[in-house]
Amino acid sequence: MGKEIDTIITDAQSQMHNGMRFEDTQIYKVINCLVDNKICFAMWYDDYIEELNVCNTKDEVLKACYEQIMDENGMCEVYIVLNKVQV
Repeated sequence: MGKEIDTIITDAQSQMHNGMRFEDTQIYKVINCLVDNKICFAMWYDDYIEELNVCNTKDEVLKACYEQIMDENGMCEVYIVLNKVQV
């Protein structure tokens, strides 16, 4: 749809804080598509990818994404590494 991942995530944060369910956001759909197609991926903003928590299942990825979007610190940064795909 021509959107950058940052925009998709910040859109989800705004939508979720206004009552939208996580399952109805575009980031939820994107992550499901990646995992269902067995695509390993990383989402981060710095040089230290080796310090990120590694998710090994779809549930771990979705939970980490949800928790980081809903973080109350005012930021909206999602740091995820999907290492193995187990659907």
